[in-house]
Amino acid sequence: MCGEFYGIAKNITSIIMREFSLAIRKPLKPLMISKLIKDKIKKITVGLVSLHGIPYILSAIDGNYI
Repeated sequence: MCGEFYGIAKNITSIIMREFSLAIRKPLKPLMISKLIKDKIKKITVGLVSLHGIPYILSAIDGNYI
């Protein structure tokens, strides 16, 4: 959708999205995951499965699952 809006080819959009995701994931991953204990992670994921029926989801920000 972003590629279509800006007139960018699908393959270039895919590369940009992967690079963007990696740039965000590297600095944020240690901050988010290391602060949560296993029991809290289990509680959050079970709660999200019961709400949305999608397993192995910890959280969501703007429609992007983390």
